[in-house]
Amino acid sequence: SAKRAATKAQKEANRGFPLPLFLTCPVTGKTNKYTSLPYIRKLITKYGNIEEVKKNYISSEGKKQQKNSNPA
Repeated sequence: SAKRAATKAQKEANRGFPLPLFLTCPVTGKTNKYTSLPYIRKLITKYGNIEEVKKNYISSEGKKQQKNSNPA
């Protein structure tokens, strides 16, 4: 319904990002879908803002690949 769509748009505007949130890892090229608000907020705290999360996000699989390609 139109009312539901308006409510959804309002919630998205208040949050500052859509749910689900799709993030693409630049290392693996894979896109992951996130629906957990606490996890997304944790990422925002880590990176500073949602734009930085989208720009700099690296998945756990991507971090493993980076670690394996650059052994200490």
